[in-house]
Amino acid sequence: MTQTEISNFLQAGAFFGGADGQCLLFEGPWARSEASSEAPSGSFNVALQPFFESRAVPYLAGSKPRFVSRNQLKTVLEDFLRTNSGSVPGAAALMKASDWDKPLMADYEKAFSDIQQRIRGGALKKAVPVVFARKNFRPGESLSQAQKAAWILKLLELPSQRLYLYGFWNGTDGILGATPEVLFHKKGLSVTTMALAGTLPKSEVAHRLQLSEDPKETHEHRLVVEDIVSQLGRFGSVQTGSLETIELPTLFHLKTQIELQLNAAKPLLHVLELLNVLHPTPALGVSPRTAGYQWMAEHPGQSDRGIFGGPILFQLSPDEAIALVAIRNVEWNAQGLKIGSGGGVVAESELQREWTELQQKREAVFKSLGM
Repeated sequence: MTQTEISNFLQAGAFFGGADGQCLLFEGPWARSEASSEAPSGSFNVALQPFFESRAVPYLAGSKPRFVSRNQLKTVLEDFLRTNSGSVPGAAALMKASDWDKPLMADYEKAFSDIQQRIRGGALKKAVPVVFARKNFRPGESLSQAQKAAWILKLLELPSQRLYLYGFWNGTDGILGATPEVLFHKKGLSVTTMALAGTLPKSEVAHRLQLSEDPKETHEHRLVVEDIVSQLGRFGSVQTGSLETIELPTLFHLKTQIELQLNAAKPLLHVLELLNVLHPTPALGVSPRTAGYQWMAEHPGQSDRGIFGGPILFQLSPDEAIALVAIRNVEWNAQGLKIGSGGGVVAESELQREWTELQQKREAVFKSLGM
């Protein structure tokens, strides 16, 4: 990639980094697509669905997407930073975690109490409140291309086996992160997804039960598995894998792989339809789904939640697409930046334990971005 191409990419672009070490890069400018569940595959490149919205917004990139290796992307970003910032290490330290305002525990306690009251009333089994650390921009301040490049470089250092890299930015708005959670990966008639719920910070291993033996965490996980299997069962044959514990840089999670083989005799399920079938699973939403989830928008600090916990969908080829759950990220707009964290609340949940987990999830994001 030339310096002009990488500059255009950092101005308006998107990227996806999978487990195979390859990155798919999209270069703006972006145009809203008219893609729908009736439109053919390939009528959009990326689709984003803010958490509380009912439909995804599809976009077409300004130029043809390209595949590059992680090492190739690393090299061109380093060259860009040397040319535009003088040094790579200096650019990576443009922002610090201490510059951010932490969420208020009092706000979280209101959401936690509301959810537990609904659980005691029998209307709910689980819900996932979210809080945000924030950094407001000063007048005239915005996110620089150098900062985006530095953050992407830090993400490229993360292990590719368990984390999917992703980003999308257009004008003053954008999102960038590394998520362990795939909403679905569809290729032809095959759909794979996962239940990813249940968390154990590595710092608490010595004085907590193993994840697979923790009643609260396994209960929370089962609710997600049951919901996904129920949602997908009407479209074909569903198989669930065994419960496993996956290791991330600072956390452990419970994971169950789930596979759907679509019924070939029925019309092919479009990826935009599949988004609406699955989003949000109880891993980020509520259980049961009949309880609805829009009421969570009334909790403190949710008015500008944006895409956190929502899906970001990449069209990889005419018959293949992957939708990631947008967690473990930094999101920005003209006003500033935010880093969110959420955790499942069930009947057995304890306020202080959940609050600590939220903090550790945000710290993992700050660390992954070099802050």
